[in-house]
Amino acid sequence: MLNVRFMDPTVLWVWVPIVLVLGGAFAWYNLRTLEGARQLWGDHIFLKQFSPRNAAQTKSLWLQWLCFVVVLVIALAGPQVSTAPDMVPAGSTEVEFVYDVSPSMGAEDYRPFLPAPEGQSMPDKSFQYGTRLDAAKYYTTQLLVQLKDNAAGLTTLMGEGFNMWDITTDLSPKGAFNVMRQKFVQIKAAPGGGSDYTAGFKAALAQFDLMSEVHRRLGQPTDKERFIVLFTDGGFTGDPAELKKMLGELGKRRIHLLIVALGGNTPVTVPLYDETTKRRTGKYYEGTTKLEPQVLVQMQAAVPGAQLIYAPPGTVSIDYSFPQHAGDLHALPAHSNLRAWLLLGDILLLIFITTGGGGLPRWKLLLPKIRVSNLSLGNLLGRSASARTAIDSLNRKSDGRTN
Repeated sequence: MLNVRFMDPTVLWVWVPIVLVLGGAFAWYNLRTLEGARQLWGDHIFLKQFSPRNAAQTKSLWLQWLCFVVVLVIALAGPQVSTAPDMVPAGSTEVEFVYDVSPSMGAEDYRPFLPAPEGQSMPDKSFQYGTRLDAAKYYTTQLLVQLKDNAAGLTTLMGEGFNMWDITTDLSPKGAFNVMRQKFVQIKAAPGGGSDYTAGFKAALAQFDLMSEVHRRLGQPTDKERFIVLFTDGGFTGDPAELKKMLGELGKRRIHLLIVALGGNTPVTVPLYDETTKRRTGKYYEGTTKLEPQVLVQMQAAVPGAQLIYAPPGTVSIDYSFPQHAGDLHALPAHSNLRAWLLLGDILLLIFITTGGGGLPRWKLLLPKIRVSNLSLGNLLGRSASARTAIDSLNRKSDGRTN
């Protein structure tokens, strides 16, 4: 099955209306200016005769520019196509869920959109919920449905990575994995400060290595399909050089990387809560926080096949497929990023338009001016003046015969 998703869908609903409005305004201005020029420079009869409007060429050129802009906007949104061509045995998938638990993940910009905690329909606003970390847990619950007969583990990260729960096949709602995830994966549930993805990935790889040793001792296959799912709002504080090495290691070991970018583009404050009562103290962390995707984009580009999914506040679900059941087999999704191909095609289209390829008009024809077929404006006005002189002479002769 073919699925199409966008890395940054906000580009579509922000830029498409802008392009339509600006394009319509330019077309209106162009036509109005051209009509004004026709009225200013001469008789409509002569101008229409010597400077006819080529409607087919004009429409074709406008259509080409429209295609160029639309393809550019779609490319900037980062379209990705996923299919499921490969098959792997059931139970051969291991997933390590890695959570950024730095203070910024406590921002509550998901509060209006997430279900109330512990079944409360109207929770006390003084209690913490609707955080970015809560959103990460919410999306994890959706992903776990796909992992029947497979295994998953929990890792948290700040300045260091911390193994919250070993990789296990017990993914039942009341099992230890989900109890740990819901109750103990909390803000600051990792050593150190900041947000160092290198440390989180290192802890996740250590879990995979441990499971490989377990499988080896039990005489089980060790060639598992392994995934790391990172939930974060950006703001990397580690060493870029070390992160680059770690990303290279993920690619070398053929680890599938999914990055879920949380938070919106609007800066918000992060409230402080009492660690004992879990109620607001009335104070806030210093400054504001918003999604910082720059490093996330670089990470996605550095690991072959990695996926970056934006899940801003209001996102109901994330579109991602782990291996799916197919009898005793699972289908392993493959992903293709179309951005580079669309940009390449757009560049070729731009060259075609601006050079008048295929006998089509050049871009200058869109500028507000009179289009003259093989005639300069001076020649046109000269012919118009000569014609008027001839008409005046005929009129005078006609008047003489009449008189």
